[in-house]
Amino acid sequence: MGIRPEALRKRFPWGFVIEDMEIGPYVVRAFHPEKMENNRGTGVNDTEVTHYHGYIDGKDCNESWLTLDDALAGMIVRRNVGLNCRQINEHFMAGLNAMKST
Repeated sequence: MGIRPEALRKRFPWGFVIEDMEIGPYVVRAFHPEKMENNRGTGVNDTEVTHYHGYIDGKDCNESWLTLDDALAGMIVRRNVGLNCRQINEHFMAGLNAMKST
């Protein structure tokens, strides 16, 4: 990994970090999230589940995704459109998924 964003040097509170992947201006952090029971964390990481957290130009997106595809698409849309892009990203991924099924 090239220049490591400052945000990545801090403790990661959302789970156990598996790896950081740098792709141009994006860093995707794969991690095992904490297991939840009754909407509360158990303090144990769910090693059967992987989530993805994003950083753009070294800055934390403050958002995680369930798939690597969603994380990359979300960051690309966010970088080009801005912070209020969630609906665009959902349509973008829905369109891609629809194209795969035909």
